[in-house]
Amino acid sequence: MTDTLLDAIFDTLKTLPILYLVYLAILFLQKKLDLGLLIGRQEQRWGPVIGALLGSFPQCGFSAACTELYRAGIIGAGTLISVYLSTSDEAIPVLLSHPGQMGEVLLLLGCKIVTAVLAGYLFANTVFRRQMKELAQRRREEEELREEIRAAEEYERFLASQEGESGEAANPSGTTNRPPEELPPVEASCGCRSCSSNLFVSALYHTARTGLFVGVTLIAINLLLYWIGEDKLASLLLTGRMAQPFITALIGFVPGCAISVLLVELYTAGTITFGAAVAGLSTGAGFGYLILFRGMGSRGNGMKILFCTYGAAVLAGMALTAFGL
Repeated sequence: MTDTLLDAIFDTLKTLPILYLVYLAILFLQKKLDLGLLIGRQEQRWGPVIGALLGSFPQCGFSAACTELYRAGIIGAGTLISVYLSTSDEAIPVLLSHPGQMGEVLLLLGCKIVTAVLAGYLFANTVFRRQMKELAQRRREEEELREEIRAAEEYERFLASQEGESGEAANPSGTTNRPPEELPPVEASCGCRSCSSNLFVSALYHTARTGLFVGVTLIAINLLLYWIGEDKLASLLLTGRMAQPFITALIGFVPGCAISVLLVELYTAGTITFGAAVAGLSTGAGFGYLILFRGMGSRGNGMKILFCTYGAAVLAGMALTAFGL
């Protein structure tokens, strides 16, 4: 049991550095750049592709970081689903630890990336079509507001230059000179009222809060797996080939590197098929799900994202199993 607790702690600690860097980058972008212009347009057209490639790196911290981007309204649900489906966690290093598995690694990555891209575009244009339209509309409104602010600033500079030349405020229209009404600044907010003005301190606060939430939840889950036993889990998977993806995809939702390692070991031992392994590893998005359901406001869409991810993973696993993989 001690090893189980230590594994949960170490899994959480390994995620903290990348979470801190991502939070730092997000907070910097929120203060310095137009997030809607920088990310929004690319996300709408290439979001699922970028998400699938990003998630394919063997690091579960990316899924957690992209979940925060979704909660902040920067990326859409389709892109988030593509990240979840392509997240590889510890599967790639574990497969590479077995001699002669490079072909399996490339096949695994290829299947997960293709599944992630197709599912991301499919769900973005069907299940979450309305949400994507609202997100695009909000980005257009923010862009228009920024244009108004820039125009107002240009007008103020023109008035200042005219006042310097004539000694009095001039107005090219001949009307009474009155500065335009001040428009509110457009900022992408993380929704947290405890942020500090110091980026490093604020990023540290977000990292600590998320790390604590993930660590406590992961300890509880690992203890549950310890009490159930891996032998019982393996015997449960010794069912019909076509039924395996349904079971492994459910197991994949359990956060933590131990599940990815378990699925890979079961596959290399011949207990489950390659398709079942892909299904389980496609739903294995690390700590992303924990962050997605951390806030009560995202629970409605969170369940839809969960079901869509599960459905895509199961279909991909069944298709691969039907082809004899």
